[in-house]
Amino acid sequence: MLTKKNNLKIILTSLFFTFSFLNIQNVDAYQSFHQGEQLNGYCSKEACADPATEPHGVGYNMCDNKGEHECLLYKKSFRSLYNINDPGIYCYGQTSCDLPDDSEFVKSVRVERSTTILNMARIYMPPGTRRSAVMLAGLEQSDEVAAVAKFGSPPDCAIPQNYEDIVEDYPGGASGGTSVLRMKDTCVFSANYSGEIFPTTVNYHEMLTEGGWLYINVLYGFFPRAYSYVLAVNVGTYRKWYNCMNEKDGWDEYGDPKMDFTACDNLSTTPTPTPSP
Repeated sequence: MLTKKNNLKIILTSLFFTFSFLNIQNVDAYQSFHQGEQLNGYCSKEACADPATEPHGVGYNMCDNKGEHECLLYKKSFRSLYNINDPGIYCYGQTSCDLPDDSEFVKSVRVERSTTILNMARIYMPPGTRRSAVMLAGLEQSDEVAAVAKFGSPPDCAIPQNYEDIVEDYPGGASGGTSVLRMKDTCVFSANYSGEIFPTTVNYHEMLTEGGWLYINVLYGFFPRAYSYVLAVNVGTYRKWYNCMNEKDGWDEYGDPKMDFTACDNLSTTPTPTPSP
């Protein structure tokens, strides 16, 4: 016998699949992850510009040198968050730093649901990317929620009608995650695992020489409370790309890479060696 709760679930599921069918391949339906306000942490020998952004005071674990202030600054847009020329982002508040071309830099950012609801999101992965990981967090362990993702274009695959089909039909679906390069030619499904979903995991892969958007569609009507994104890039390749984007007006009006802008791709330098397992 169907209960009111089951009837509601059936109705919501039907509405979800109708909406998904119409929107899953529409690029404009995917909101940029980089337009959600994100906290950027850095260390500074001077007091933080805004005292309210210094919750931990002096000498917090993030800052290695005694007497440094841990500062937090809200930023948004890819151009601001990943500015290779901004000491406050890449040099932890120092006036200069040495990032050799053959080194790797890792940066992690997070968007809370309180600032942005991202049920259909796109995340940019630039030339120079060696590792990347995306995590959708804040779910209950019992939530029957999953995600489908594809790199380079929105997912164009059929969506299973039941959450259980993803868990059963896709090996590793319950623990999720894969290399972004595999996602260029095929959709990748991932399911809720202990309250988190991992569309991609931090695995080394061949360095990206052409940038692109990773499209993620959260399935079955749930909204994650937070997105986390870890990006590791080869400094030389990324620096060339970033500076080229500035020179050739490659940013859109919001500070994200323009769609289908490829003038700064394939500018690679010496890649970062892949560590031994």
